[in-house]
Amino acid sequence: MWVYMKYEEVDRLINKPYLVGFFDPLSKFHVESEHKDNRSAARPCAWLNGSSVNSPDDLIKKNEK
Repeated sequence: MWVYMKYEEVDRLINKPYLVGFFDPLSKFHVESEHKDNRSAARPCAWLNGSSVNSPDDLIKKNEK
């Protein structure tokens, strides 16, 4: 299952403290993408979990406008 969470050590992620990713069986978190707020992290997370929201490619195109 894909999840998103706020990364507390913002030194590494200056303007993108929300991470989308998953935990492996050893509880290590694997990052798929980084986002500036929880709303922008929720959509790709939902899509990765099988929701019918727009794909991440559609979101990137929208943000580039």
